[in-house]
Amino acid sequence: MVIMAITPGPNTILSLANASEKGFIRGISLNFGMFFGIVVTSSVSFLFISILYTHLPTIRPLLQLLGTLYIIYLALHILRKGDVSITPGGGGFRTGFLLQLVNMKVFLLAITAISSFILPMNRGALESYLITLLIPAVCFLCGLVWALFGEVLAPFYSGHRKAMNAIFSASLFLLALRSLIELIASVAA
Repeated sequence: MVIMAITPGPNTILSLANASEKGFIRGISLNFGMFFGIVVTSSVSFLFISILYTHLPTIRPLLQLLGTLYIIYLALHILRKGDVSITPGGGGFRTGFLLQLVNMKVFLLAITAISSFILPMNRGALESYLITLLIPAVCFLCGLVWALFGEVLAPFYSGHRKAMNAIFSASLFLLALRSLIELIASVAA
């Protein structure tokens, strides 16, 4: 869960870009929005996965494909834009919250953690749900790490924005490639 949360993705890159533009303290509302958005998506994921647990193997490839396509879209958007800027008016709580409603990486993380680790522990529903809430906590902490890097690296980032965006975009393409390879392997098996 930590590895998936800390690797480049929509939240981490947005946290870095937001903090590099606004500073860590002024940009923290975005991270709190992300946190509460992940609480909602993790809770919804827990509810549906608990209900559809027996059907998950047929649903997972479709969700993984959608998530991979979304990651490719983000990579292309960052690469084409040449400048990662937050939405007009800056990235705040609302931006962070709403991003989580379409952030397939968070859904994939929740689906993977809940179906592979949490539900198989055969604990009660409340205990399993409380364990599920570790997902937003870990994602929030990883987002803060990227935000701190954003503030520290802001002078470098602003001077090398195109190169940094190319690196971020390449990271997302590699994440999408890894996801596609895993998807093909799981379908072929």
